[in-house]
Amino acid sequence: MNTFGNSNLNIFHTKMVLAKKINEKSSLGISCNYYSFSQISSEYLQNFLTPEIAFYSKPVDYFSYGIHIINPVTMFQKNTTSTSIYRIGGNYTGIKNFTISSFLQKVEHESFQYYGGVEYFVNNILGLQCNISNTNQPFACGICYKFSKFESVYSAEIHTFLGVSHTISFLYKM
Repeated sequence: MNTFGNSNLNIFHTKMVLAKKINEKSSLGISCNYYSFSQISSEYLQNFLTPEIAFYSKPVDYFSYGIHIINPVTMFQKNTTSTSIYRIGGNYTGIKNFTISSFLQKVEHESFQYYGGVEYFVNNILGLQCNISNTNQPFACGICYKFSKFESVYSAEIHTFLGVSHTISFLYKM
């Protein structure tokens, strides 16, 4: 079997999002995430769907923040193996061509996780990214390409037990 990335582990993730403006500075969104995990050596395969809700606000031109709850249905279930993930974070864009981002994440039954990053756009279509965290992916860097409503990002992460891990993402804004 041919695989992309790690020869023993493959993760596929896709997301559909619907967002609605509440007012000129805030919006609310819902999404459905589809995950497929496969572990080649043990023929392990798991597919599942998780909902997500989010609130986003941009109170001033150079700062935005958001709150996400991933898999909120588990907050109301007992004796489940699924977990909810809570995130709060913000972006600062007050420096020309730069975005500085950070967020805190809390996964149920785990300690807080911190993520921070910088994105620099060389021009209107090409950007460079660098991220740090206190998780099992402590460092990542990537390149971003924007054209009209389309955005694509390739990044390479240093993962503590997978080694170098690659991510390719695509976004189309309607």
